[in-house]
Amino acid sequence: MQTNFWRLSSRLSSTSRDQGIGRWTVLDRHNINLSDPREHNRRKAKCPWRAWYKSPIWKTIKRHRLVEEPNCRKCATEGKTVPASHVAHIEHHQGEWAFFAKYDNTQSLCHRHLTEHRHSNPGSPRSLMNIDLHAPAEIA
Repeated sequence: MQTNFWRLSSRLSSTSRDQGIGRWTVLDRHNINLSDPREHNRRKAKCPWRAWYKSPIWKTIKRHRLVEEPNCRKCATEGKTVPASHVAHIEHHQGEWAFFAKYDNTQSLCHRHLTEHRHSNPGSPRSLMNIDLHAPAEIA
């Protein structure tokens, strides 16, 4: 229970206090206001494929990949032997189910390389979250 408290308290920001009411605004790791249901729904609408990561197919792919490749693929190229704890797509699926469920498009990664992969991949979910779906399209 203490871990959850510290995780929650680290997200509370004294600068995000509502005006004069005395309520705190809770932010998630992407600084999205969890107290506002509109923000939460907007984020879910941008990435409807996020629910695919809870599907039995993805869980099976992840389990088989970690058994077949128990060490981090990127650490292996650096000459290190680090156990993998995550499975990520090599190329982002761009919301296409057939590409999402393709086993050959997955790799085992340690936490450090997963974080690097998410930040460096231009089609990753983290970069797609910054796309404004309500912005007018540019006509070239």
